[in-house]
Parts: sequence; structure tokens; C-alpha cells
Amino acid sequence: MPDEIIKIENASEDDIDTLYQAELILFKNPWTLKNFEDEFKQPEKNLKKAVFKSRICGFAVSRKILDELHILKICSFPGYERKKIGSLLLNFIIKESKANICFLEVSEENLKALSFYKKNGFIITGRRKNYYGDGFDALNMTKDLSGGT
Repeated sequence: MPDEIIKIENASEDDIDTLYQAELILFKNPWTLKNFEDEFKQPEKNLKKAVFKSRICGFAVSRKILDELHILKICSFPGYERKKIGSLLLNFIIKESKANICFLEVSEENLKALSFYKKNGFIITGRRKNYYGDGFDALNMTKDLSGGT
């Protein structure tokens, strides 16, 4: 796969079912189909898909509000883990956003995501107790982008 090209493209409403089906597999508290449909209606939306050999292999959902980038989701599909798809998506949306700061939240139990974001320069800046209703806290993470990406 390193010799193959992974393209980052805008996701379209035609991709909703594929994104949603992956969501059901990948996330403990998945978005609903309506969440995806509603996201496409947001004026500040940014949905990207990673494409390998004409197949979607990951996606990212973010929003830019003023000079802030808010990451809502980044994932790679089963079978495409450890292929740097998450890093490609993250770097692409950060560069494209031209934001000064980036925010996200992640469950404290999601050690894989925490490690990923820490490796990519995010720091924990806050905690929301029992945010997910299952006893786990949400960790707020931030990355300063003002010095370049």
C-alpha cells in the first residue's frame, strides 16, 4: 500500500450510506443516519473521504468556525488500519483549514485515539465528567496551529 496513492476527496451525500455503515462498526456510540444527513446541511461542514483504488477507506468530519478547526471524527475502515489514513486525513484537513487552533474531544477509554492525537501534537486541555453517560469522561484536546502545520 505505501506505493499506492490514497486520495483525499470531498465526501458527497452519495457516500452517506458507506460512511454510516462504517460508523456502526467503528464507534461505540455511533452517529445516526440522520446525524450524517444533517451534517451535510451545515454551512461550515467539511466531510472528507480517503479513497484507495476507488474504495472509501476512511473519513473525517470537521468544521471551521472563524479561525478554529473542530474535528468531529477521523477514522480508517476495517482492513485499512495502520496505513496512515488517519494521519493523511488529519494533516489534510488541518492544512486546508488555515486555522490557528484545532479542537477535538475523545473518550478517555479510547486509548488508540488518544495515542494518535498525542503523536500528532494534541494536548489534553480539559475534561468533561461522565460525558458519554457510560461512566467515561470526554477529554478535550487542543493543537496550536498558529506556528504553521
